[in-house]
Amino acid sequence: MLKYENSIIGAVGRNMQYYENAVREIDAKGFLFPVWNWSAFFFNFGWMIYRKLGFFYLGLHAATLGILGGLIYELFQNNYLKCILLFVLYVVAYGMYGTNLYIYSISRYIDDKSLKSNEQEYARRLKGRFGTIIDDFQRDKQRVMPK
Repeated sequence: MLKYENSIIGAVGRNMQYYENAVREIDAKGFLFPVWNWSAFFFNFGWMIYRKLGFFYLGLHAATLGILGGLIYELFQNNYLKCILLFVLYVVAYGMYGTNLYIYSISRYIDDKSLKSNEQEYARRLKGRFGTIIDDFQRDKQRVMPK
C-alpha cells in the first residue's frame, strides 16, 4: 500500500475519484505500470501547470522537448512522417505516465517529515501545493469577497 494514501487523495483537489482509483492501481501494480490520463495526453504542458507539478518537471518537459527537437532535426531532416511519429510517441508517454508522475510528486512531498508537526497546517499546505490552479482562485476569491 502506498504510504499516506489518504493524504495523497486529499491533496489532489478536483477529479478526486479518478486519482483515488489511480492510487489504488499504482499501489497494486507499481509506479512503472502506466495509468492513462487523457488530460496529460492532450494538454501535457498545460496539465502540468494546472496540477502545479513544479519547476523541476516543467524544466524536464522543456529539456525533453529540446532534445527531441534536436533529434528530429539531426536524424529526420525532411522526413515528416518520422517527425510526427516521434512526437506522437512523446505525447503518448505523457498520457501514460502523467498520473504516475503527479502521484510520485505528492508522495515525495509527503515524505518530508519536517512538515508533519501540525496536522491541520500540514493538510492545508499539502492541498495548497498540489491542488489545482482553479482551487487556488476559488480560495482567493472567498478570502477577498466573504459571504
